[in-house]
Amino acid sequence: MAEEFNIVNCQENQDSLFRLIRLIGSGRSVLFHGSGPSRNFGYPSWELLIDELSTLIEEQDKVSLIKRKILNGELLIAAEILKKSVPEEKISELLFQIFKPKEFVLEKLHHKLVKLKFKTFVTTNYDPLIEQALNSIQNPNVNYGLILDPVGKSKLHSFIVQLVNDNSLSVRYQLYLHGRFDNPSSIVLSYSDYSKKYDGLDLSKEDLYEELLKGNIDISSFEEKTQLKTKGFKTIHFKIVYLLFLTQKIIFIGFGLRDPYLNKIIEEVKEDFDPYNPSHFALFSS
Repeated sequence: MAEEFNIVNCQENQDSLFRLIRLIGSGRSVLFHGSGPSRNFGYPSWELLIDELSTLIEEQDKVSLIKRKILNGELLIAAEILKKSVPEEKISELLFQIFKPKEFVLEKLHHKLVKLKFKTFVTTNYDPLIEQALNSIQNPNVNYGLILDPVGKSKLHSFIVQLVNDNSLSVRYQLYLHGRFDNPSSIVLSYSDYSKKYDGLDLSKEDLYEELLKGNIDISSFEEKTQLKTKGFKTIHFKIVYLLFLTQKIIFIGFGLRDPYLNKIIEEVKEDFDPYNPSHFALFSS
């Protein structure tokens, strides 16, 4: 009987594991986490979040459409239909209830993560668990959460300068790329949110936008007919993510690498610079 294949023990992944351990120990890496580390605390994945938010919709045909979109992996469109069907303040209220701080146990995963020598922490999730963990080992009177907000540009600039130039790890932050649960204007959830934050475009002004939501055309046709991919501007979201992938060594944990906009930026970095020198790691369950 052939020996069972173990993906962790194969030579290539063993070599990667040793490089990963050395990188974390060097204090030169950034932890990029999605919803994975927070699920044991009751916070939902992206799919479950959209499904839970859809309970705010009264029209069952729209709820059914959203569920079909989720099953098809069209999460951005599912969230877009949701946003068009429910008042924004109701979505914000439910997001707050879902992601507000819960009782934090120091021995759990997030506290262990902040004890490792990561330069900083980046997330697409809305919960504050890493921020809470940072408060438990750094000055509890300091706000360690950063959002991409025009009001906080000076603090964000200081964060980037420190990230690039300072390896002391004396002060570390949690950067919320897609918003924090208590700041509705910072939330990135749906297709139009992504287009606005990353491309600088207001999709509601596009003639084919309603056809997209009705399911008459798909995203690829929409982007081709509106020339969306050639109209984009370099927003602060784009610039920060591009800078992170270009200048830092990223370790992904609990992040499925399915985000089309982040993947597009990674590809752009590879096209602009050396694509044959990988410097990032991603950990997945076997």
